[in-house]
Amino acid sequence: MSITRSLLNRQITYSEAQREETINVLQELTYVASARSFRYYIVKKREAIKIIVAHHLHLPQSSCHIDISDCSEWINGGSFNLCVPVSIQYLNKKAIRRVLMRFPLPYKVGGTKNGDEKIRCEAATYAWLNRECPDIPTACLQGFGLSMGQRNTGKMLSQSYAEQSHSATLRRNLFSDLARIQLTLSQKPFPRIGSLTIDDDSIIRLNNRPFTLEICQLENYKIPCEISRRTTYPTVDTYVHDLLSLHDNRLRYQANGASSMQDCISQMSALATMRTIYPDFFRRKLRSGPFVLTLTDMHTSNFFVDDDWHITKLVDLEWACVRPIEMQHPPYWLTSQAEEEKKMAKEIGPFNIAEENLSYSGLLEKLWKEGTFWYCFALDSLTGLHHIFYNRIRPRYQTPYTGSKEFKFDDAFYIAAPTFWDTKAWNVMLSKAEDKEKYDKELLDALQTQVC
Repeated sequence: MSITRSLLNRQITYSEAQREETINVLQELTYVASARSFRYYIVKKREAIKIIVAHHLHLPQSSCHIDISDCSEWINGGSFNLCVPVSIQYLNKKAIRRVLMRFPLPYKVGGTKNGDEKIRCEAATYAWLNRECPDIPTACLQGFGLSMGQRNTGKMLSQSYAEQSHSATLRRNLFSDLARIQLTLSQKPFPRIGSLTIDDDSIIRLNNRPFTLEICQLENYKIPCEISRRTTYPTVDTYVHDLLSLHDNRLRYQANGASSMQDCISQMSALATMRTIYPDFFRRKLRSGPFVLTLTDMHTSNFFVDDDWHITKLVDLEWACVRPIEMQHPPYWLTSQAEEEKKMAKEIGPFNIAEENLSYSGLLEKLWKEGTFWYCFALDSLTGLHHIFYNRIRPRYQTPYTGSKEFKFDDAFYIAAPTFWDTKAWNVMLSKAEDKEKYDKELLDALQTQVC
């Protein structure tokens, strides 16, 4: 009889856990108890939540009745937040106002400091967008608070996308709105790559590392990122170098980062080659900018749309950061309609980016034609880089070999490429095999212990 355990969103058996490469199941197993404990903690703070809501909405508590929803109505906002609906009943009005109070999940964000960093960056992004790009429809941020107590004052697209994505009219409306948002953001360049943040004096500054979902995930798994919070980047290549280093560290330090020796060699080959071919995907004349605010987490649940798929609100701006203009692209879930999206973009009209006279349609054309879209997609996917590299990037460099049939390109590639990943690549390969064996044993022990 197979052992089955609960993760946050599904059941998993030991054999499934052994094969799982995208997450550290040992750590994920701890989240169920952590989630239960955190929800209980929030329940105990119901009165404090009422006071905080009244404070940020500038409401005397004597003028209204504030009610915290039942736990069954609480929402898991993406992977990193708990959203608690709050109702406000004004004493002299019949209308009920509803707001959401959102809490970073402490067991998912990599500690209190990361939680504060996440809140500061998202609050700064909302504030900057409201000031500089008021035409972009964002949710209303009433206020925010940090771990030490400092305070500052439609429908989800995912509900209909799968069933209605075949409609050319709906997609055209959606993409047109997305393009206009990106157009607006592209016209507000920044001098460096990083994340906006709010300091203790409530001043918005660009002096935080580009705080993306990938960094948060790695640090939550106790994998070193080696990018300090005050790191910003003056050039594209320095940023790309550090993004590839995140992938290196995942392979080095995640116990189940490689499923076998062959898998390890394949990953090393991909990473070594990604460093070599980087100049083919980014224009040298754009090396120092422009850099623009980029929505890196454009999940379908982060868009609220009307019945015609016009965007009414953007939510969850926690992973927005300032990135190279060539990393601003349509959401990855639109790739199935790539050719159609390019045609739609041309309808929006040209605009100038800095002094490069680069049109939006021209930029998209370059992203698709030269493969920059896929290179950036690989950079942004800790668990998908390997697949994207071998299916979308490497084929661009292969030419048919007409020589001896005994010689195979793959043989030479897998012999040579891994050695350029690191001078001690062979030692890492051996250690990863040991790591996986130890990980599988600890996994079995953890599952058996919980059953007992």
